[in-house]
Amino acid sequence: MEENYMIQRIEVYNFPPEVYYKLTDKARKLDPILDQLHQWGNDLDS
Repeated sequence: MEENYMIQRIEVYNFPPEVYYKLTDKARKLDPILDQLHQWGNDLDS
């Protein structure tokens, strides 16, 4: 996902080292689609 620019890796040079990931703007564009899939799954349970 990092290679496809869907997430951004953030390294914090502490002790111990920390790594965080965050969604990119490209990944955020999938929010409406994922919301619809979520609603579809909920509708199947009804």
